[in-house]
Amino acid sequence: MPAYPLAGRTMVVSGASRGIGLAIAVAAATRGANIVLLAKTAQPHPKLPGTVHSAVAEIEAAGGKAVAVVGDVRREEDVRRAARTAVDRFGGIDICVNNASAIAVNCLWPQTYIATSAVANMADGSALLDSARDPAIMGDAAAEILSRPAKYTTGNCYIDAEVLIESGVCDLSGYGGGERPIPDLFLD
Repeated sequence: MPAYPLAGRTMVVSGASRGIGLAIAVAAATRGANIVLLAKTAQPHPKLPGTVHSAVAEIEAAGGKAVAVVGDVRREEDVRRAARTAVDRFGGIDICVNNASAIAVNCLWPQTYIATSAVANMADGSALLDSARDPAIMGDAAAEILSRPAKYTTGNCYIDAEVLIESGVCDLSGYGGGERPIPDLFLD
């Protein structure tokens, strides 16, 4: 394993002024990651240790690079500011850790290749695109998941086609991919 496996990668962590978020940020920073901390606590709280600024100091004391963004992950303008800060300070975002709140967490993965620029730029990309589904399948599956009550829809790993079939979609041909869409590389 390289000495710094996360070197040069930038991670945004919400809710990182203390606890689990801070522990994740420190661990990633000691492995070379640049850290952007998004947290509400700018001033010390009488009952809670740490602020977003003391978290930056802790990361830097551990040898890492970090920047604080005071904000709330529920406010779009604060999230945008964190993203701009990551781009301006470190050149972009490679990893996002949403540690704030108790916001439902699910994973959505494509069953097949999706007709994206990444696929188009692969060797034999134009042929691959013919057997890849439209990105709309991921959008529709995500919208279906997001429409479900978060209280009961969390901690799941979904496959796009399975979500749509479960929701009553019987014909996936409208998403393209031909008779035999190419199965995604990461599914068995």
